Amino acid sequence: MDIKRLEEFCVLAGTGSFRETAEILGISQPLLSNHIGLLEKRLGTRLLERNAHSVTLTEAGSRFLGDAREIIQEYSQIINSVGNVSKNEGLGIRIGFSGFIIPSRLGPFLDTVNLQYPNIDLELFDDRNYDIEHSVREGEIDIFFSYAPEKFFCPGIVREEVYNTKALVLVPLHHHLAHKSSLSLADIDGERFVLYPQGRERAYNEAEREILLRSGISFSLYEGSVSPGAHFILVPVGKGLALCPRTTRDLIPPNTVALPVIDPNFEMTMYMFYSENSPNPYVSEFVENFRTFRIGG
Repeated sequence: MDIKRLEEFCVLAGTGSFRETAEILGISQPLLSNHIGLLEKRLGTRLLERNAHSVTLTEAGSRFLGDAREIIQEYSQIINSVGNVSKNEGLGIRIGFSGFIIPSRLGPFLDTVNLQYPNIDLELFDDRNYDIEHSVREGEIDIFFSYAPEKFFCPGIVREEVYNTKALVLVPLHHHLAHKSSLSLADIDGERFVLYPQGRERAYNEAEREILLRSGISFSLYEGSVSPGAHFILVPVGKGLALCPRTTRDLIPPNTVALPVIDPNFEMTMYMFYSENSPNPYVSEFVENFRTFRIGG
């Protein structure tokens, strides 16, 4: 049944006049009369009582009017739904992160996103070519995950804490501290550290610097160039110690041990950064669902 015929009938029921309805719809009165006649023939019942000046609904017409309006409303909802899908077609989530693996619990969450939206594009980028402030603000990255210092903020970008984790110290097996089960600040005082390298984004590197500065120990830094993630490999070859989030302790390189430090300041905080004004319609839903997933998990 043509939805246009239902719309014409509903307008006619409201005006009670073929002439007025034809003017509203922008069609001729004889054509409108023909359409209504075909509709009645299709339904096998009279919908209208006609006289010289007006039309009124029959009992069947009154019942059919409610059904027609409901059908039109449902049809409109379907069209809007399809339109939204079409409008968002080809969109996805562009996720940036600092670190050599994606943050804890983000991986399992992305599995659920992919199951719920199998056609969505999930794109992951590290911090070698993207940063938080510029990339998120300009829409190059939708959501950025990174460890960051406590006072690290970007104007116009929301910073939301994801989790805290202990910072372990990576020590080579040949180091004199490797036999210990835990370390004190005095144990690591005066040591050289290989920090997470500065890519385009500096937050992770600054978070590690903040931990060492906050501890009050004296330390030096390895100044050579290295790619993100590869800095751990410099530990077993003797270039220095390194900090390692407890959440990634299972991925330390061979000939290395990860030891906890007996000090409450040796903690790292993972944050999620995003723009509330993002033009990507998936961002707000992603953020809300990730909150729920993280709390539930």
